[in-house]
Parts: sequence; C-alpha cells; structure tokens
Amino acid sequence: MKKIIVFAVMIATTMAFTLTSAKGDETFSGKLVDSKCYSMMPKANAGNDHMVKGHDGKPMTVKACATACASMGIPVGLLTKDGKMLILAVPAGQLSQQMAKNARIHGKVMNGVLIVNKLEVKNGKKWTEVKISYMM
Repeated sequence: MKKIIVFAVMIATTMAFTLTSAKGDETFSGKLVDSKCYSMMPKANAGNDHMVKGHDGKPMTVKACATACASMGIPVGLLTKDGKMLILAVPAGQLSQQMAKNARIHGKVMNGVLIVNKLEVKNGKKWTEVKISYMM
C-alpha cells in the first residue's frame, strides 16, 4: 500500500511539473560553473581547473575540480554574461562532464533557482542537448 501511495504521489508531481513547465519558459545562456568554488573565488574558479588554498595556506591549482565537485553532487550554476549565477535544479552528477562549457537553458526561475526544461551545451560550433533524468 505504501508503495502505491508513493508511486501515485510521484506521478501526480510529474504531471503537475510537466503541465506547468512549458508556460513562461525563458532562454538563459552562460557558462556552467561549480557553485561552491565559484562563490568562494569568482575570478579564479569560473573554469574547470580551480585555485584553492593548500594545507600550507598557499594557492594551488586543482585540475578538473568543477567536474569532481559536480560528480559529488555540489550544485551546478549557470554564470550569465552579466555576472549573475543561477543555481540549476538538476542532478549535478549528470552535468559533471559539461562543466565550464557554454550552455543554453530553457526554463524559468522560481524562488531563485533555475528550473531546467531543456539544457544544451556548445561543442565546437554545434549545440548539443544534454538529457537530464529526474526521479519523478
């Protein structure tokens, strides 16, 4: 019985999200960034390799830090051209291989979070859609 109730709630939530998601969508563009490292050092950590303080207090570079952080579940942000960062409501691990790429996102901002309905990244001159899987 418990499984049926959980399943029914999941279906209802998915249907509600699907019915409301297309209305009011906007297109946002920018670069995919690691929200934690970018917030700590914006100028140094807008790419995939990040500057951090080592145990001795001296700065050091961590290669592919953004990829590692997204793989661990740290939220991914979209850094817009005007310097604002929007947190994406997507499973971060699914974007780990897309970090520091230019992105184009169709969705809407709700309560300060970008609800993603479609996400594309630029590979060379071509835009490629990244399929996002949600539990619901």
